[in-house]
Amino acid sequence: MSDRKWLDGKVAIVTGASRGIGSASARAFAASGATVVLAARTAEAIATVADEINAAGARALAIPTDVTDPESVQRLVEKTVATFGRLDVAFNNVGAGHMPTPLADISFEDFEVGLKANLGCARTMLEIGRASPRVEGIPRKRRAEGARAGGCRS
Repeated sequence: MSDRKWLDGKVAIVTGASRGIGSASARAFAASGATVVLAARTAEAIATVADEINAAGARALAIPTDVTDPESVQRLVEKTVATFGRLDVAFNNVGAGHMPTPLADISFEDFEVGLKANLGCARTMLEIGRASPRVEGIPRKRRAEGARAGGCRS
C-alpha cells in the first residue's frame, strides 16, 4: 500500500477559508496532500489558518482576496500560479447574506451583496476551472491538466 495521498502534488484554492466550512475544507485538502491557497477578505484570519496548516507539516499560503472583485480574484490566481507553478482545484466556499431571512425583509443593498458574493464568485471560479483565456497572465500550458472547480453552500 502506498503512502501517497490523493491530492499529492496538486494546488487548491479555497475561498471563504477564514472560518467554518472554508477553513475545515482547507485543512481537509491539506491533509489529502494538496498545497492550499487560502482566500478571504480577513487577512489575519486566513494567515492563522495557513500557519496552523504549515505547522502540521502541510503547505499553505494566505492571499487576502475579495471575491466580489474580479481583479482581486485574478490576482489570487496569478499569485497562486506564480508561486506554485500550477492550479488544480478551485473550491468556491464563499457566501454572504442574511440567511435564513425572508426575501422581503432583506434590503436591496444586502440582496445585491449576496448575489455578487454567492453567484459572482461561483461564476469566476467556474471560469478559472475551465481554464478560460479570460484569466489573463496564465498561459494555457501552465494551467494544470484536469483542473477542477467546485463549490459548497451551507
